[in-house]
Amino acid sequence: MNFKYVSIFLLLAIVSSCSSTDDGMTDEPVNDANYFPLVANNTWNYNNIQEADGQEPQQSMDVLTVQGTTAINGSTYFNFNQEAMQQGFATGLFSNGAVRKSNNRLLYTGTLEFEFEGIEPLQIPILDATVYNKVAVNGTQLYTAEHSITQTIMDIPIVIDFVVTTADAGDFETYAVGSQTFEDVIAASVTVNVSISAQVEVLGDLISIPILQAQDVVTATNYYAANVGLVFSDVSLQYEAED
Repeated sequence: MNFKYVSIFLLLAIVSSCSSTDDGMTDEPVNDANYFPLVANNTWNYNNIQEADGQEPQQSMDVLTVQGTTAINGSTYFNFNQEAMQQGFATGLFSNGAVRKSNNRLLYTGTLEFEFEGIEPLQIPILDATVYNKVAVNGTQLYTAEHSITQTIMDIPIVIDFVVTTADAGDFETYAVGSQTFEDVIAASVTVNVSISAQVEVLGDLISIPILQAQDVVTATNYYAANVGLVFSDVSLQYEAED
């Protein structure tokens, strides 16, 4: 199975002024470049192009809007409007969570939703994952977390193991997206590694039968422009199950 999602930045509409004293982030340096403007009602419009093997490309539109602030574990986060279903991987991830800035980093807390054929939809909790780090070196791992979920299908326990990783993917003086060119752009990757196995009892012994060998099911690279936000997201979704 092989899909590719591409989110192209179209328009940023800032409908309220930015203020360094309104976000409640006292641990953020005043000279910290702003790669994701977080003010209530800030809105980004994205054009998604979905490509799959043997199919015509499909297009859709996502609108990502900052709704306001919320408190999580004593810290102030900005959350996003959830009225519309997001089609893109990055926009869907942001809409299912909240973000805050701290020491040159954008941190995400929320839920990664996932689906495999024949398995009930999965929700993976993410806590303070580093989305990007302005001062990180290209290739540096920013965040990693492991999760395990068990479902019972036809009386057989199915174990789904996840490893979610983010890493720095470099910075660019300029970066072109379609007909637009953005200055001062940083990139970060997201990788979701998944393995699935069935736990079957045979003559009193529990045997693990692989359904999906450990593999990178999602690989995404997101690009953020200074004072603009997410401008481009290149996402690949693919996996090969056992016979």
